Amino acid sequence: MLNFLCKKCGRQHNVSMSYTFRAPHYYNLLTEEQQARNTLLEGDTCTISHPQAQHTDYFVRVTLTVPVKDRNTAFTWDIWTAIDHGDFFNYKQYISNFSAPEPPRYKGWIANMLPDYPGTCGLKGDIIPGTSPGQLNKFEPYETDHPLYVHFHEGIPMREAVSVAGTMCHEEAPAQDM
Repeated sequence: MLNFLCKKCGRQHNVSMSYTFRAPHYYNLLTEEQQARNTLLEGDTCTISHPQAQHTDYFVRVTLTVPVKDRNTAFTWDIWTAIDHGDFFNYKQYISNFSAPEPPRYKGWIANMLPDYPGTCGLKGDIIPGTSPGQLNKFEPYETDHPLYVHFHEGIPMREAVSVAGTMCHEEAPAQDM
């Protein structure tokens, strides 16, 4: 938990540093009818069918952990990543029996807009499945000069962590994603 005096409203807040996106951003762009007809959102996987284009998008939920500099804490983002067709089915096969001694890595792209970070949809990285049932998948972004990559490796300064928490507290984040 993070306790801070909010610069936006002047009040004291005690908020979580763990945020979960309930669906990929692209899911939330669909109408309720399209969601009911063309998607399957269950557990840590999601598929979105585009019948007219004869194409399906595949997604896996992952955890992205961003350490807070000079603190023994972290921001934890449960986000969605796009994954290609073959890797999606390989991932599903892996999690059905967890038989590999080391979890495979799959290439993925962030599929949510994280508040206070510019353009996170499409950032590339590795999806690393959990090694047993119930263990969360992880995401490691590929090297770039994007602030999220920098924070992932070097930590987010506390003042920026407070800013993100303030945004989340006041629901300035894309509400349809959370």
